[in-house]
Amino acid sequence: TPIAQPTPIAQPTPIAQPTPIAPRPAAPTPVAQPAPPSPFAQPAPVAQPAYPPAPDEPEELSTGASAFAPPDELGPTAPRRSKLPIIIVLVVLLLGGGGVAAWLLLGGEETPETPTEPAPAPELSWSEKLEKQLTDGQASLPPVQAAAPLEEAPWIAGGPEGMSTSLGLVTGMPSTIIREGAVVEDDQGAYIPAVQQKLAEGSPGADTRLLIGLPKDLTVADLRHLADAGRRAGHGRFALVVDQSDAPGQLGLLPFHLDAKGNALPDKGAVVVRVGTLGLHVSARDAENASISEGEPQVPRAGEALDLDAFTERLAALREAHPDIERVRIHPAPAMKLEEFAPLLSRVYLGKGGKRFAEIAIMQ
Repeated sequence: TPIAQPTPIAQPTPIAQPTPIAPRPAAPTPVAQPAPPSPFAQPAPVAQPAYPPAPDEPEELSTGASAFAPPDELGPTAPRRSKLPIIIVLVVLLLGGGGVAAWLLLGGEETPETPTEPAPAPELSWSEKLEKQLTDGQASLPPVQAAAPLEEAPWIAGGPEGMSTSLGLVTGMPSTIIREGAVVEDDQGAYIPAVQQKLAEGSPGADTRLLIGLPKDLTVADLRHLADAGRRAGHGRFALVVDQSDAPGQLGLLPFHLDAKGNALPDKGAVVVRVGTLGLHVSARDAENASISEGEPQVPRAGEALDLDAFTERLAALREAHPDIERVRIHPAPAMKLEEFAPLLSRVYLGKGGKRFAEIAIMQ
């Protein structure tokens, strides 16, 4: 029996190869952006191309300038100006507004104003300075019915809130409140040396009048202290500044002189008025101080006040009986308030027909 042939071995089935994966497209290379310009470094000049740009190629691409470059690198751009101001200028010129047109043509910018110094305050007159001092010092002047009008002259005036002179402040006397020790007395009378020194700066003469404005609640003694200081400084005439009750706020003057004790009466005589606690004693006297008057010299008080009406009648009678007498010498009580003394002085100075007596002397 023939030998059986071996069965051939089956070949292994070939393993399927995997399908190759297609390669991923490469990412595009990013375009390099120009670095921002340094605030301290100056931009390098752009190189000019060696060949002119193509007709359809933008010039900035050919020169290497980036479209995304900062505005500074693109070169200066001229600002566009509106034509509206020019149109307005033409219209204004047609209407005759040359100045406005020029302003519009210059762009309508405001011209800065040059700083100017404030205008100086107007200079006050001498009477305005006097009134201001009385107001600032809160001086309530004694009221009278009639007085002489104000006349320009040196003055000393004030009240409890301030006192001054036409020459300036008095050292040591900020107000009319006279401090202890300010008044000095000698054989000629009592006065205030500080006031004398200040008034002497004006070099007054015997005919120079000194105006004195004081509150009505001060006394005759205060008035005499200031007047005597003025006399020693060189003043020969004085006047009390008063408020005219018939015209409130209108100032007036009551002129007077100072008469020292022991002085003789004028050759023509004088009318002598003495103020006492019971009333007034009014008489006419000759140069020898002898009485030459008629009638009752006593004028009693009307209650607590002086009887000014009876006093006026007495003065009128003496004036008529002795027309040559021109001076009146008054002996007031030192503690007499100016509010009571000023009306008495007014009745002596002025009458119904005008000035009654030309000279009024107050005894020191």
